Amino acid sequence: MQYLQVIEAKLKEKKITAKKMLSDLNYSHSLITQWKNGNTPSLDKITAIAEYLDVPVDYLLGNIEVEITKKTLPNVKNAIFATPQRLVALRSGVNIAGSLRLKIGRYMNCSQDYLYGYEYSECEEDNDVEYDEMEVVFQICNILDQCAADDKYKILQLQISRLIARNIEKKYGVTYQMLIDKHGIESSKLDLIYNSTSMSGYGFNLSDIFRIMDDFAVLPPDMFKEGK
Repeated sequence: MQYLQVIEAKLKEKKITAKKMLSDLNYSHSLITQWKNGNTPSLDKITAIAEYLDVPVDYLLGNIEVEITKKTLPNVKNAIFATPQRLVALRSGVNIAGSLRLKIGRYMNCSQDYLYGYEYSECEEDNDVEYDEMEVVFQICNILDQCAADDKYKILQLQISRLIARNIEKKYGVTYQMLIDKHGIESSKLDLIYNSTSMSGYGFNLSDIFRIMDDFAVLPPDMFKEGK
């Protein structure tokens, strides 16, 4: 739990007690104790604390060591739903940083060309970017959760959705027809994701992702990450 050490060091540097910080943020005084006891921090609280301590979110988030398993999945879902982005209605998704695209490509094993709408190819061999799994999982969920403000963002959402569709079929046997039969996701959306090369339309949104997770017991890493 290195992120706790970072928080404690920053508080000491700024000569602020943990109790004062939690009071200023209107959080329970037992919050840090809960984290020390193994509870998973939600991203909204990590974000607020990072801003309070004047450090980048990734500085704390990159040190959160959380294994995503069936046991921790509820905490992961709560953390994703608690992200600041979900608190802003119809937030527009645009201008994804190149560094984030590289991380997504590396994690999902696809080329940057694919994320821009070209035919599938594997991640470039020289893409040796480092990433934290939880960070990329949150970022992918954030991308799917936002309303596309331009065509490039819409294509990114759609191509990520196609990778997800391929992964859940390969790893869990969740097919197009199984999703159709569930009647939870629009058939036109599924047709675009599974049966079309068109870049005009929408991919999975975050509600679709959680529906798949709940209906088929698919965990985020297996849904997003390429491989067996």
